Amino acid sequence: MLENENNDKLFFTRLRKFGKSLFFSTLSYYYDINQADKFDRLFGDLYIGKHPTPKRNSYLVLNLDFSALDTPNEERFMDRRARH
Repeated sequence: MLENENNDKLFFTRLRKFGKSLFFSTLSYYYDINQADKFDRLFGDLYIGKHPTPKRNSYLVLNLDFSALDTPNEERFMDRRARH
């Protein structure tokens, strides 16, 4: 279980279009204290909703979206970064 990991730094890799965003969105809704009011609607009928962990909705979650970055290659990314 993810909550029982002793490592405080986890690295998730998956191929493009294989559900990373959906996975992290699910984690965000499960653990974010600001989403507690949506917990029953999102997870109530699922196993995890009927058997929540003690850490559910107990963290402040910061979501960073890097999808708008223009990063086809390092040179283009660095050039764009220098202009801003």
